[in-house]
Amino acid sequence: MRWIAALGGGAFVLVSLVIGARLLRLALRTRRIPEASLGAGLFLMGGLAYPLTSVARQAQALSDETRTGLMIAAHVLMVVGIAAIGLFTQRVFRPESQRARAGLLLLGAALLGCFVWQGLSPGFRAGALAKEGLAIVVINALAAVAMGWTALESIHYASLLKRRLALGLADPEVARKVRQWGLASGAATAITLWTLLLHARGLDPAASAAGALVIGPLGLVAALGLARAFRHGEGHPSPRGRSRPLG
Repeated sequence: MRWIAALGGGAFVLVSLVIGARLLRLALRTRRIPEASLGAGLFLMGGLAYPLTSVARQAQALSDETRTGLMIAAHVLMVVGIAAIGLFTQRVFRPESQRARAGLLLLGAALLGCFVWQGLSPGFRAGALAKEGLAIVVINALAAVAMGWTALESIHYASLLKRRLALGLADPEVARKVRQWGLASGAATAITLWTLLLHARGLDPAASAAGALVIGPLGLVAALGLARAFRHGEGHPSPRGRSRPLG
């Protein structure tokens, strides 16, 4: 069953690395926060943190010290990546909302608090040895919150754009990209929530049938949606009816 989970998960990791790097390169030219934050979120969380966490937990041939170091590095990247996804969502979908800004600050504070909490007790050594501790569980739950927020915002705007398309008041390409980003982030949210549930039941998400048969297909859906939303030469989806240039 591991190969099914590895196929979907690997596809999502690869696409996150490619699209994330492309957006970060774009951000160097544009100096815009949306490109930089989304690029960082995809590259750090989807592209690096998830595979590093898997290696830290499963590579028993490595020393405990090495696995602990990988676990710390993975969660530094995870915390920054989750916060970056939240920043992207706030700046693109709710730029004028005081509640969204407050929610973003709360998300950042919770992430930092959980990282410190895990470091103090039970420590990242325990996390690397699959005795996670509640703080790591909460960090993963916050990842689902950040991805779920951007998915809901995208789906909401996609529905608005669909109605505007009928009146000729929206760009079909923008509507398509917003829809694809909502699909990708929604699938990523579902993977995270399902993984949390399996861990709570004492199951290995990658090795168990319940994990592989859900994570594998959803990983492919997330990878495909992400690739289609950010094809080369296109920009990130904007609810304001236009697309940011991507290279």
